[in-house]
Amino acid sequence: LEGKSARGAFLLQLLCDYSERLGAMLDGRHAELTTRELSGGARLRHVFIEVFGRTLKSINPIGGVSDEQISTVIKNGAGVTGNLLVPHEPFELLVRRAISLLLPPALQCKDAVHDELLRIAEAECPRDAA
Repeated sequence: LEGKSARGAFLLQLLCDYSERLGAMLDGRHAELTTRELSGGARLRHVFIEVFGRTLKSINPIGGVSDEQISTVIKNGAGVTGNLLVPHEPFELLVRRAISLLLPPALQCKDAVHDELLRIAEAECPRDAA
């Protein structure tokens, strides 16, 4: 291509076409719909709902913590005065423990989505880009 303007227009058209194909793949409007496997946005949805969702449902947020341990943490947080409500510090401690259980499945979900997005991006890369 000759001239800065022509190269700029070509690059802009290339990016617009890529963006359109990528959006179509994520929305399920792409030309090559397959019946063999989930792909594009459907695959991402599967990762979030089926894989990650099922994992989250299987997590017991207070697993490994007995009622007695919870009571002890609450009493320790109340100190000498005692409280009618759960003190802030023990509540935070228990919640932090429960949230820490979410990290491994969240990282697995992130990796699966990242891999799928890379696969989609590579598959939709314009032939003229090389």
